[in-house]
Amino acid sequence: MEQHQLSINQAAAHFNIPAPSTIGQWQRLYNEGGITALEPKPKGRPPMSKPFKPFIPTNKPVTQMTPQELMQELEYRRVEIDYLKKLEALAQQKHLASKNKPK
Repeated sequence: MEQHQLSINQAAAHFNIPAPSTIGQWQRLYNEGGITALEPKPKGRPPMSKPFKPFIPTNKPVTQMTPQELMQELEYRRVEIDYLKKLEALAQQKHLASKNKPK
């Protein structure tokens, strides 16, 4: 448009675009973001993320495990220990609360 000295209405008529406001929107997008702003955007719902696959400990000997498997096993065991500690603390707290309960 600017190169050929056309108005928005003249450009719409030349390219057979029914709404001149469409050209105005395109021009604004181009001025703000360049040619990449005019690329089509993906439509519809985004694809679902991959389902979470929990780590299942194996009975493989440690000598046959890869370093990545060893790290996963270590992380699994640490989480398991933290869970059991928390469970024991809650059970102990419940036991103390029932012991100190007035009769």
